[in-house]
Amino acid sequence: MTLTLNSDCLRRAAALFRRAKIRSCNLPILGHVRVTAAPGEAEATLEVTDLDLTISMRIPFAGPSTPGSFTIPIGDLQSIARTADRQSGFAGAFGSSVRFDLDDLPPAPPVDLDPPDADPSDESDETPNPCARVSRKIPRVHVSLTTKAMRTTLEIISLDPTDFPDAPVITGPPVIMSSAALAAIRRVRPCTSKDETRYVLNGVFISRAEGGLAVATDGRRLALVNAPFATPDAILPNLLADLLFDPACQSAALWRNDEDAEIASLTFGKTTITSKLISGNFPNFRQVIPDPASRLGSATFPDATIAPLTAWLRNYPGETVILAFDPPANTITFEIRRTDQGQYSTTALAAFNGTVPPVSAYNATFLADALAMNLHTMDLIDERSPAVLTDGLTRYVLMPMRRKEGTTTFAPEPEAYPPEDPPEEEDEAPADHTEPADDPAVIDAEPAEPQTPGVFGLSPEPQPKPPAPPEDAVDAEDRENNIVAIGQDQDVWKAALSKTELKTFKRLRNIGLATLSQQDRDRFQSLQTQIFKHAERLHDEEAAALTEDERAG
Repeated sequence: MTLTLNSDCLRRAAALFRRAKIRSCNLPILGHVRVTAAPGEAEATLEVTDLDLTISMRIPFAGPSTPGSFTIPIGDLQSIARTADRQSGFAGAFGSSVRFDLDDLPPAPPVDLDPPDADPSDESDETPNPCARVSRKIPRVHVSLTTKAMRTTLEIISLDPTDFPDAPVITGPPVIMSSAALAAIRRVRPCTSKDETRYVLNGVFISRAEGGLAVATDGRRLALVNAPFATPDAILPNLLADLLFDPACQSAALWRNDEDAEIASLTFGKTTITSKLISGNFPNFRQVIPDPASRLGSATFPDATIAPLTAWLRNYPGETVILAFDPPANTITFEIRRTDQGQYSTTALAAFNGTVPPVSAYNATFLADALAMNLHTMDLIDERSPAVLTDGLTRYVLMPMRRKEGTTTFAPEPEAYPPEDPPEEEDEAPADHTEPADDPAVIDAEPAEPQTPGVFGLSPEPQPKPPAPPEDAVDAEDRENNIVAIGQDQDVWKAALSKTELKTFKRLRNIGLATLSQQDRDRFQSLQTQIFKHAERLHDEEAAALTEDERAG
């Protein structure tokens, strides 16, 4: 078998397969790409699967080709695409050809496990093993990368393509998804949950109700975008939604055998993605979106403020940012409070309408994600109700944070609790300690400590106060907070990363996590993990030095 393909097409296929993040499995065949050239066709079909998700992409021939099929490891295909690009760049002409030649092997001869001349009573060790006489050559794929300047040859082991599982057959009528519908899915995708225990939140909910909408939530925030969906209600898993970030995906067709089918097929261009849908009922998200009639006021940020404010908030991931509204001066002060490092604040211009609360607090990362989506208007009710950032088509519900009693003006008055279930007496907390609001009508906030949420993060009744953590847990928490604080120092970034990595990290950090592709988001998180590992080493070395000083003293 001979197959010739264009390196540009291979690169796009390899990028799509890499974005799919095919999970590791004990079946070796699932780590391979099946390449098939059917008789009478002018295109080759490349397929990858992990049994839950199957991606099929058709690539036209770029030279002499014959029908056949073979498999090649996914990593080798990506390496071939990168090598072809480098060689084409050196030659000054992109778009080189890649030729695959598969060894034509005869079928394996039959093995006689019980030869007629064998003596059953002979139990000596000298009895030959009939399987040892059978020698079958392992099939290999010879790959030739040809450009104007050079030619490279590789040899790769291939597995039996008949062992590759076929994708499920979808025979239902297609439903066209417009570019606006696909953009809505991409827009809400960052708000989905990664918690495997909340399975129905691990995807994007699409519905044709109310003219069409896409919804995603992780229980602490919610994003809703109105878009023209004609497909029945479905929950698209995160992995399927990530593949829609492919630049070639401008419109698509969704195929389902019936409205209740748990498997769907999505087609755009020459790519087909077959995936299992998330089964189950998506939570009633409408009950957590404040009624527009209850809005008392709003604050609108000018366009020039969005980028620098988002970048500033990115410096404090996961921390609580306090917003102090000043309508007479048309400003909002953003403040981060830390017990060990003091306070950090910045002031931004804003236009106010109606009555706004004096102060409110939110998770800095979630607020930065909302601003990165160019949601300029923040609708407010009071400091204990969720804020809604909107641009008309998109609504981003952001749960506020509240302070414990005796710390700031955020603390609810005692009569705000239900009379039949008064709050327990609490010790006075540090000024920077925050905990999520426990209003049962809103999404659960980002807590200082993990909590077990109910369905969709709603709690019908106030939960009892958890017991005080043990001393070891407190020490571990202090250690983690110190490591995070060390990791915010740019000198630590320079020590942990190379110059290229540092430049990439700063660029991705300034762009904003919500607007990054899945590949860039993974790259940013990898660099961030590298920084905090270095910060952890610095912290442990400092702690060890202090211990030695104490012993010497």
